Amino acid sequence: MRRILLRADAGPAVGGGHLMRCLALLDSRLREGADVALASRALPPAWRGVAERAGCRILDLDPEGGAAEDAAVCLDWMRAGPACGVVVDHYGLDAEWERPLRLEAAWLLALDDMADRRHDCDLLLDQNDCRPGGGRYLGKVPADCALLLGPRYALLRPEFAALRADCVPRSRLGRALVFLSSGDAGDETGKALRGIAESGLPLRVDVVTGDGHPDPAGIGRLCAEQGWTHHHQIGYMARLVREADVCVGSAGSASWERCALGLPALVAQLADNQAEVCRALEHAGAARVLGFAERLNESDYAQALLSLRPEELSRMSKAAFRLVDGLGARRVWDVIAEWE
Repeated sequence: MRRILLRADAGPAVGGGHLMRCLALLDSRLREGADVALASRALPPAWRGVAERAGCRILDLDPEGGAAEDAAVCLDWMRAGPACGVVVDHYGLDAEWERPLRLEAAWLLALDDMADRRHDCDLLLDQNDCRPGGGRYLGKVPADCALLLGPRYALLRPEFAALRADCVPRSRLGRALVFLSSGDAGDETGKALRGIAESGLPLRVDVVTGDGHPDPAGIGRLCAEQGWTHHHQIGYMARLVREADVCVGSAGSASWERCALGLPALVAQLADNQAEVCRALEHAGAARVLGFAERLNESDYAQALLSLRPEELSRMSKAAFRLVDGLGARRVWDVIAEWE
């Protein structure tokens, strides 16, 4: 039986993107019966449920502990059975945490998109890095580290690849999906919804929030007033992406989910670490980037929707299809197989 240690956090402060892309990677192994332990700090009940339903056991880490204590708990689990692989997706952990685990692991895969620290890993995956040559990680990884860069390696749940054949390029504006982030602490969702209402367009609107949203009940009330549908902490995002004609979203990992199903997008950048994705989406022509969320107002969203034309939707949709095919996780495992 394969054993894999996963180190990732989820919650209001960090959102759920780290955990969800790791679970997307591990989906095939979990289905095969792998023993996967998720080591996490202060994991909220909703995200604990997501991980447990996926098939993970949970290793609760001390919220006040440092990197050394964190690594010690992980090493105890690793040493309790046969050799295992390690997947770490955490902006606060670096080579200091990775080094002792790598010494005892069959392989260690680090997920990153910041390129702001050193790693001690066998493989590094940055699905958002579309720059040629891997220069952002020069001097930050071991010389023999395998670099897996760009949306070719985007980690999507298998339902996105499965639904891809059902999707066609969009060219009409009848149904919108609004999903800014599973966290969205600043309630950009509410601002975008008020912008859609201001546009006056007769759209069917699906709005998705996660447990990290500060006021999902308020979003629900706004949706009810407009006759829109509010979905909270759902497990059927792929279906909503397939059914939409355009998305109002952010430049997080959900960008690649949209692309796999050819969904055009109006994108607000929520954080500095989304800059690479914004550049990639714009360069490919798969989305229209509106700018930093904090600088946008309701009218910016309204005008962006009102200015969309069928030919632009069609161009963005076709470009999105070309950018991501939904098979990234399979490609990652093909590379990991060299260590297993």
